[in-house]
Amino acid sequence: MSKNTKINIITNKKNTIKSSKKRNRKMEKDNKSNETVAATKELKAAAVIDTNSKNIQTSPIVIKIEAPKDAIKSQVKNDNNKMRSNIDSDLEKPTKSRLCQLFPILLFLVTFATVLSLLILYMDPSTEYRHQQFIRQNLTQDYDMVNTPQDNGELVWFVKEVLMKKYPMMNLPKLPMDQFNFNSSSDLPSIMSKFIGKDLFGNKKSGYYFQSLTGTNGKMIPAPWLTESLQWGGCIVEPDPLKYFQLRKLYAKRDETKIIHASLSPQKYPKEVTLHYEETESEVKVETMNDEPERIKCFPIYTILLALNRTQLDLLSLGCQGQELEILQTIPWDRISIEVISIHLVHFSHKIDYPLYASELIKYLEDLSYELVWNHERNFVFKKISSNGQQ
Repeated sequence: MSKNTKINIITNKKNTIKSSKKRNRKMEKDNKSNETVAATKELKAAAVIDTNSKNIQTSPIVIKIEAPKDAIKSQVKNDNNKMRSNIDSDLEKPTKSRLCQLFPILLFLVTFATVLSLLILYMDPSTEYRHQQFIRQNLTQDYDMVNTPQDNGELVWFVKEVLMKKYPMMNLPKLPMDQFNFNSSSDLPSIMSKFIGKDLFGNKKSGYYFQSLTGTNGKMIPAPWLTESLQWGGCIVEPDPLKYFQLRKLYAKRDETKIIHASLSPQKYPKEVTLHYEETESEVKVETMNDEPERIKCFPIYTILLALNRTQLDLLSLGCQGQELEILQTIPWDRISIEVISIHLVHFSHKIDYPLYASELIKYLEDLSYELVWNHERNFVFKKISSNGQQ
């Protein structure tokens, strides 16, 4: 193939491509012109239709569509079935749900009725009187623990670990006992204290006393003078709660003295009784219509001595409302040794046959080898006679 022919073929191809491109551009221009013409025609037609629509009054077109009769019947039937099922479910609801709804109302009514009844009963004076009668009959009677001997181990432990326990009073200083020293006093308690400490014991140091002086007999107490002057230790049994706390405060920093809130039992077993007061005996008042009586526990003196781990006493002071003889009779004298015994009947002699009681008391102690060494205004002091006949 010659060179000229090749050049002719290439030029023919280029010409065909150029002609095809021109044809395509022409077709695109024709399409665009046709589209603009169609758009202008549509706008004109829309404008004509709009102007015509303003002059024409249009009416709404209603199209009625009727459902088949079988479908309507089935729908009604389904609605009826749903209503019946709802009614049946409401009737079949458990009564528990209704009770839950009514429960708050019932609770309120019951509470209101209860409170109202209690108020009516409380305001009834006869009910209050019956309540006081119940207290008097059940809380004022004595309870005798006959089956508990005075040397019972558990009883001794209770007295030692509970009644004798000293609770600390951290901020309380050691109170002075100058008012009990009686060095310059000439009244009866000072005379008796000096007689016991100086004449009978010869100013003995570090002795030990045991005393229970109830009511106004407490004024005859020799313990403070012996504690402060001769450094004695001891045990004080006090049933009056007010005096008990006063003594606790006074002896708080004196560990050698024990204070017990109790009373001495006139029997060889413990008991619980109602504490009675005379009007002049204590500031504590009991047995009134509005106050419950004061209860006090009573222990045999031997039980307390076992709790103290003591079988020997230098001084025993008793003033127990005419029960001194019975208390002395509970002591096992073959196990206990007491050097001096003081008995005080000043403020309770009117409750007993004093001459008879005093003679019985003196005879009982004389039979135990005690001699009456001091007697003044119904206060008695006895001293043990030694085996060789000397005091």
